Amino acid sequence: RSESTKDPVTKQLGIPTLKPETSWSYSLGITANIQSKLLLTVDAYRIAIQDRIVISGRFSSTVPQLVEYFKNTDVNEAQFFTNAIDTQTDGIDAVLTYKETVGNYPLTFNAALNLNKTTIVGGAAGVRTPTQLTGLGETLLNREERGRIEVNQPRSKFIMSGMYQPGPFNIRLATTRFGEISTIAPQDPLQDQNFAAKWVTDASVGYRFGKVAVLTLGANNVFNVYPDKVADPRLTNEGTVIYSRFATQFGFNGAYYFTNLAVNF
Repeated sequence: RSESTKDPVTKQLGIPTLKPETSWSYSLGITANIQSKLLLTVDAYRIAIQDRIVISGRFSSTVPQLVEYFKNTDVNEAQFFTNAIDTQTDGIDAVLTYKETVGNYPLTFNAALNLNKTTIVGGAAGVRTPTQLTGLGETLLNREERGRIEVNQPRSKFIMSGMYQPGPFNIRLATTRFGEISTIAPQDPLQDQNFAAKWVTDASVGYRFGKVAVLTLGANNVFNVYPDKVADPRLTNEGTVIYSRFATQFGFNGAYYFTNLAVNF
């Protein structure tokens, strides 16, 4: 098996030596004091990556079109990294902060929203495929790998949080909405799956002992929320992997409770 762009087989397949990616980022932001206690910030951005490095599909010596490139070698299959595509990410970050005093103690609310979209420039036609590999469908960058780049991370994320600090106590509550994502199968569209948006809530209470120590009791994912399970039983490794290994929406460890003691010297 060959996985190097310096391997003779890889060179014969027309895969050039890797080169560094080039990225350009642009951003524009505004800040507005809507009221004395209310602050809004909005940032729009674009990230363009040229010659993005991706991993190819697997090219087999059994494919008639490729037999000649594997002659006189001990390689039966080739897979490699290559600068095959350019991508563009567009997004908006917005944060709203409200500060109040309740019972002479500070109370702060935050709401943060991120919207983003990553696309391969030119779509499937934008994948730079060597002449030797034309006519082999999407093997160089198949639909699964394109899906990892374009739809395998949430395009939206919304966070609401509140912090109240009465005396030596601090009380925090936060909830996060992870947007919908999708996994794309390499060949069979019937194995594609959408994973619904989910809300995950965290809470904690801390107590400060003088200026030295803070004891915190808390929970991450208080309501024990899990991602959707994999729908197609063929993708579960006979039922042993019920959550997708390829979806990166949020973790699947469920609720987590903790106690933390921080001491400053």
